[in-house]
Amino acid sequence: MGIYTVMKKIITNGNNQLENGETEFESYNLWRENQQNKLDAFLACNRLTPTQYKELQGMFAAGEQG
Repeated sequence: MGIYTVMKKIITNGNNQLENGETEFESYNLWRENQQNKLDAFLACNRLTPTQYKELQGMFAAGEQG
């Protein structure tokens, strides 16, 4: 399983936890920042293409809650 597929599953799972109320939005934002750092590293190491990077980056829940 490649990095793209793994990161897609991780991001989907994190979004589902937020939607289901299993995590607070503040915790989600910290988690999202951590995952974004990983995406940046994978892109820098050519483990993701720019297209894959943009798609994964666009999967994160956006905006502020409350």
